[in-house]
Amino acid sequence: MKSGPIRAVLFDWGNTLANVNQEGQIMLTCARQAFARLQQQGLILSAQAAEEFIHAYQLASRQQNYAAPTYPELDVPQMLREWLSMRLIDQPLITTALLTEVLSIFWNNWINGLSLLDHADQVLINLQRLGLATGLVSNVTAPASYCLQQLDRLGLRAGLQTFTFSSEVGYRKPNPRIYFDALGQLRRLPGWESIEFEEILFVGDWPIGDVLGPARLGMTTALIRHPRIDTYWPEEDYHFIQPTWTISYLADLEHILANSPHPTVRASLR
Repeated sequence: MKSGPIRAVLFDWGNTLANVNQEGQIMLTCARQAFARLQQQGLILSAQAAEEFIHAYQLASRQQNYAAPTYPELDVPQMLREWLSMRLIDQPLITTALLTEVLSIFWNNWINGLSLLDHADQVLINLQRLGLATGLVSNVTAPASYCLQQLDRLGLRAGLQTFTFSSEVGYRKPNPRIYFDALGQLRRLPGWESIEFEEILFVGDWPIGDVLGPARLGMTTALIRHPRIDTYWPEEDYHFIQPTWTISYLADLEHILANSPHPTVRASLR
């Protein structure tokens, strides 16, 4: 593999480009709206059903982050079907059509839930003005169509040229397949057909999926530790990594890439 200057930047999504610290409450609202449709159909669920489902969903999702060696993505439709089947005993079976409708209600409510972080939309545009390709690589259970709508609402889609979602790949970071998917998408951009991992900077907040995984493939890495965002990654995750840079704000990238497009030393911006 050849080595060269950074030509592209791949970003994590949650707590990198958008604040997701309130996502649990947002998803609870989504579940309540979705389960209301089941009740309209005459199905009986407990008053705490939405809370119980989101708790189960969050637990299952966190477990997938450490489901080595393959890190498969959570199959939300299958999980919901199984979860409901245990709570709707002696009630009519959930049809595929109704399950699809319920999930549509759930994800349509999710679209309005996230908030932009640190003018990330402008940072993406500024990096493109430096001549860099930009892409997204996200562990996300939502189908791609809803993710793209969420990115549109946040104003992020215009600043990104490629989109890799674990829900589409079927595997989560740090499974190499998700990074190879992103590399393949970059190579389909005019002018980037020959790009290699060594010419890519990966930016994110998760030590394992956004630093360790990309670094193993030869990518440069930037770990973001935002001073106003409470991380939910265990402290031990940070013990296994050596990011090229540690940054506090996305805007730090503009300074780094404008002044050191071919990094050869480790630096830390605090």
